[in-house]
Amino acid sequence: MYFLELNKNWKLRSEELYYDKAYYSEVSEKEDGWYDVSSLPCDIHVPLIEKDEMGDPVVADNCFKCEWIEKKSWWFKKVFKAGKELIRTTNSELVIKNLDSEADLFLNGVHLGHHSSSTFPFRKDVRDILKEGNNILLIRVSSGLEHYNEFDLAKIKDYVHAVYKSSGEPRGDERRVFVRKPAYTYGWDWNPRIATCGIMSGVKIETYNEIAIRNAKFTTMKLTGDKAEITVVAEVDNLYPAETLNAVIGLEIGFEGKPIKTLQKDVFMTAGINYVTFDLVIDDARLWWPNGMGKQDLYNVKLSARTAKGSIGEYEFKTGIRTIKLNTDKIDEKSRMFFFEINSVPVFCKGGNWETPDSLYGRIPDEKYEKLVNEAKEANFNMFRFNGVNAYERDYFYECCDRNGIMIWQDFTFSCAAYPDDVRWFRHEVEKEIDFQTKRLRNHPCVTLWNGSNECQWTLDKFSQGGKSYFEGDKKPASSGGTLMWNEIIPRIVHNNSPDIPYWNSSPFGGKDLNCDEYGNNHRWHAGFMNDDTMVRITPEEYDKIACKFIAEFGCVGPTKISTLYKYYGSKDIEIGSDIWKLHTNTFEKNTIKAAIQKHYRDPGSLSLKGYLLYAGMFQGLMLGYAFESMRNAENNYGGLVWSYNDCWGEIGWSVIDYYLVRKISYYFVKRALAHKRLILRESGKKIDIICLNDTREELEFELEYGYQTFEGEKKDAKMQRVTVPPHSKSTVVISFQKGPYDIQKGIYYAWPDEKSGMIPTFLRSADFKDLKVCEPNISVTDMKEIKGNTVFKITSDQYVHGVHFGLDDSIRLSDDYFDLLAGEVREITIYDEKPPGSIEPKYIVKK
Repeated sequence: MYFLELNKNWKLRSEELYYDKAYYSEVSEKEDGWYDVSSLPCDIHVPLIEKDEMGDPVVADNCFKCEWIEKKSWWFKKVFKAGKELIRTTNSELVIKNLDSEADLFLNGVHLGHHSSSTFPFRKDVRDILKEGNNILLIRVSSGLEHYNEFDLAKIKDYVHAVYKSSGEPRGDERRVFVRKPAYTYGWDWNPRIATCGIMSGVKIETYNEIAIRNAKFTTMKLTGDKAEITVVAEVDNLYPAETLNAVIGLEIGFEGKPIKTLQKDVFMTAGINYVTFDLVIDDARLWWPNGMGKQDLYNVKLSARTAKGSIGEYEFKTGIRTIKLNTDKIDEKSRMFFFEINSVPVFCKGGNWETPDSLYGRIPDEKYEKLVNEAKEANFNMFRFNGVNAYERDYFYECCDRNGIMIWQDFTFSCAAYPDDVRWFRHEVEKEIDFQTKRLRNHPCVTLWNGSNECQWTLDKFSQGGKSYFEGDKKPASSGGTLMWNEIIPRIVHNNSPDIPYWNSSPFGGKDLNCDEYGNNHRWHAGFMNDDTMVRITPEEYDKIACKFIAEFGCVGPTKISTLYKYYGSKDIEIGSDIWKLHTNTFEKNTIKAAIQKHYRDPGSLSLKGYLLYAGMFQGLMLGYAFESMRNAENNYGGLVWSYNDCWGEIGWSVIDYYLVRKISYYFVKRALAHKRLILRESGKKIDIICLNDTREELEFELEYGYQTFEGEKKDAKMQRVTVPPHSKSTVVISFQKGPYDIQKGIYYAWPDEKSGMIPTFLRSADFKDLKVCEPNISVTDMKEIKGNTVFKITSDQYVHGVHFGLDDSIRLSDDYFDLLAGEVREITIYDEKPPGSIEPKYIVKK
């Protein structure tokens, strides 16, 4: 095999949209008006930004100033040299993983074909078109909507959601359902309309002689003790169209750089695709576990093929040994479970919905994926839901999740709409997409579920613009609206390509009411932040009412830190309520934050910008932290995934880590709530339950003090008890005690574990902070030292104090921030990878 990378030194130009493939020669011969593209991937916005011909569309209101790019065709040109090694082969295949989105390709004047999807690669043997010396590759792309109109939409338009911002201008486009590219790029509640266009991957020519290994499938069939039964299936291509071929197919499995299993087979191959199966047993198998439950051990798998003439094919990847089960066992006659078992152990899935981390997804560097996944692990996540409105991420993202134990709930890219699966070409495109993506991702141990769509069948049934179900009435709908895909086409392909990973039709999905509590998974919006009653939106105790089985979406809006606000606003001259402020505020905020500040803290009218950001951030943190604790405690609920974990541009929005990779205030609340070992307190009638959550593989045994403590530190009815909690315990009530005759405005009920437990003290939230009768605390910082390049110190207070934070640079990462301290509590804080500050000056929320 030989690979020629074609990623450097391209040219780019725009033409009128009507310049289609018939204009190839005219465009190719033009000498002036080309932009330099130093490297692929390339969204066409990027060279225009570099040449100062447009501002970055994620800043200020620049998104409106770049909409003209949709009205142009864009032409990429590459001149490259080809040697004999590309021409004297059986196959020389041009491979482009991502073209966004309507593309025509030409090589040396020959039209290679049209490609209509960003979701699977363009691949074509071009050996007979290549020539020694200079070759010219020309690729025309467009943003994609121009091919579709109201006539195409007629059958399904009332069932396609396009989000609108407060000004009434459309922030979406119903035609998006025809274009196989990330739906969010045409506008969503958390992203403006920035229609992507370009070559979003590398370009290369792959050469093969006689034989090629196209794909492989690694399956953990069974775990017995420390033994793992494994099946590896290689998809091997005999490139002779009408001849048989003798070949030796080899398999090597290695761990930590050393081979542990080596097998080979003599194979008599027919023309075209052949499947070669290896069954083996790995002794002392090292299993892959989600974050917090164990290690993420990975094996290297290398397949090789050799013919009698010495031609060689290779295929190599890393994977993990693990089993997956989606448990939907019956609870009673009216309900069923919905939870995942990894290696036969039930898992509470805690984490967030992933947003593609840039409005221009073609410019995301590997370093951004790396940091976002690392920060999720630090926040004690064990799952991302890959929502159907996003782009399929590059391989590196999934590799990061493999290494860090972040499971992936993988939606296919359909969201909030009916889809035209009655159209033959559309079905064909979808079949190729699903076939490619399931084969590409199936060997990643992080991939835990294939999911047909996001809110699509829910949209058809409940949330049409006309308020009528798509399936109501005497007449059969003119189109299946997408159900043919989610109910028949996709599950068939999943079963063929990846039967060991469960499939679920949509999200939410289960029962007659698809968002019910009794079956399947739930999106908790109308009982949460999207409720018509503002008090429901801003009261955390509403989450104690959870009765569903798995919450795949919930959320609360909050602001970024001020440094991020300056960046996306495009200025430090910020006016709250200005057009730019509104543009970068999520469409579902609806003045909720001001109401929340009024309820929990103080009158928001007199707040400065910094004060607004502080109190609004504390509100988001309160809601998300409390909600996660309630979800972990709720009977038979086994999942809580916040919408969303991250951002694709800067805004007052759903995320806990922002577009510029700065932790929002809420990040620390979420991190504490999702700790692998965690105590929480909840009222139960006249009693208070102390609940212990233990995700780890180790039994917990610790001393626990509990009772009531005044804010000044006086303890009443304090007791001590030895507590034991089994491993992998979702929610265990370890102590239940009576409430006393104490004033909840002057003190709190608490649970204080010993230091060896690895858990922090916790308390019962009994009233809003503005109603508490707290006093001025004396806070001390002691024992500051440097340990392995990090700064470590201890902090304590003589009184209860709310919202302790340190006011350090927004980019600085701490082990904890924006937390409450009980009187007498000592907490150790680490500042990561920073030079020791001259001094630490703790700040806190002041009672007004």
